[in-house]
Amino acid sequence: MKTHSIARPELLKAHGGACYRTGFALALSMMLLVGCGSPEPADQTNSSSSADPTAMADAAADSVGGDSAVAPDASADAVAPSEDAVESSIGTGDLATRLGQVEALVAASDAKIFDAPPARAPIGNIPGIFDAPQVGTTQTGSGGGGTPPPAAASGDAPAYTVAAVANGGTITGNISFVGDVRPPKAFKVEKTPEVCGKEDRMLKEVSVADGKLADVVVVLEGVASGKPYDSHIILGPPPGTRQAADGEGGNAFPGTLIRPQKCIFGAFTGVIAQGTDLRFENLDPVKHSPHTYEVKGRVRKSMHNQDLEGNGKLALPVKFKKGKIVKLECDQHPHMQNWFYRVDNPYYAFSATDGTFTIDQVPPGPYKLTAWHPILGEQQMDVKVDAGGSFTADFEFSSGRKRRVASR
Repeated sequence: MKTHSIARPELLKAHGGACYRTGFALALSMMLLVGCGSPEPADQTNSSSSADPTAMADAAADSVGGDSAVAPDASADAVAPSEDAVESSIGTGDLATRLGQVEALVAASDAKIFDAPPARAPIGNIPGIFDAPQVGTTQTGSGGGGTPPPAAASGDAPAYTVAAVANGGTITGNISFVGDVRPPKAFKVEKTPEVCGKEDRMLKEVSVADGKLADVVVVLEGVASGKPYDSHIILGPPPGTRQAADGEGGNAFPGTLIRPQKCIFGAFTGVIAQGTDLRFENLDPVKHSPHTYEVKGRVRKSMHNQDLEGNGKLALPVKFKKGKIVKLECDQHPHMQNWFYRVDNPYYAFSATDGTFTIDQVPPGPYKLTAWHPILGEQQMDVKVDAGGSFTADFEFSSGRKRRVASR
């Protein structure tokens, strides 16, 4: 396929400038010569055919020699200008003047002729392909120079550091639920009933007992330093549980460890951190197929889709692009569904079956407290923790709308 390129103004000037100036001068000269000098007599129309060859040769020799002086023996009458010669000299002088004007025009316009054309406004939102860069702007491309645009934000939170917490405070609360409780979803067992069972498997997405809501993730936002991370493990058997070992993570979140057993990944909700792993240790002798999605609003994007062999291990790196929620499903067993919320510090908790939660060793200061449930949504509350003090934050979720109870 042939490609066509448009020469830049400077290249055009370098290679075609001389030709352009010559042509421009000749065109102007022809225009100015019209009507200049004396008209030729009509009887000289065929002079070229009747001219004496000897005279023409002598004239040519004189022209080449460039000798315009009058011979010493020439008489005054021979050199005296005639009336026709005076008229001819006037025409020649006028022609020289005009040619000088042509040269001046060519010299004056030389820089302007080859200047870059002014920038044209693009049509709509599509930049014109012939547009020149505006002064003071930067254009980038695969081969362009200039200052590159700022790098896109990666979404990584500032690094958390472990530090001694003097006179740390405590946040406690209770999460309740009002309204109609969503019934569990039933799934028929179509694969590996020898492990998953033959009866329908139930998925309880909203777990409520006596008006108290379980599985809510409570996160304290904006803590830059404090206590070390705990390990975070979710595991079967049904209905799934969580485990943690204090201080095993240090400065960095150690990743989320998932141990499927009897065809369940573990507790319905968990946490995950940017740049860490979802690690699987399959306690079942049958294959599972973890499929993860990054979720933001109603949009979800597939992140991983790999097989986890029976009694096998698997590590899936987590890199958020826009959201802060991960959903985990098993393509082999659709009732295996779990949700994970992103954390940037170790100050988080989960509401128990009685709706209570506790976050301890909180450095004194003001923070934002987030309560999130994958089905019921998210709520936030401003909190202020005093040195050695306690803060109570109660949240209330409902089937129809989200409500928040005043803190105290």
